[in-house]
Amino acid sequence: MQFDTKTVNKLLDIDESYKAPERMLQLMLNDQKRPELFEKFLEISTDLKFDWFHEYFEDEQKNDGYCSPVTERDLAVNGPIEPENYAEETILI
Repeated sequence: MQFDTKTVNKLLDIDESYKAPERMLQLMLNDQKRPELFEKFLEISTDLKFDWFHEYFEDEQKNDGYCSPVTERDLAVNGPIEPENYAEETILI
């Protein structure tokens, strides 16, 4: 089993990935639940050299459906775009 979105969400007992950071903080601050969660992760993989969350966040980015309005061709032809306001800058990042 890999650390994909479905697996990690189940381990964290959340239904949406955007809830993961807050849930992780809650669990890490709880002296009883922190080791319990670690044990659950170890049931999936004992390789501590492996970044468990790399696949999770990579999978989440792949599935979020966001597509940048700026293409590589746009950047090559026009150069970087300077945002006119913060909202536009947020979209471009």
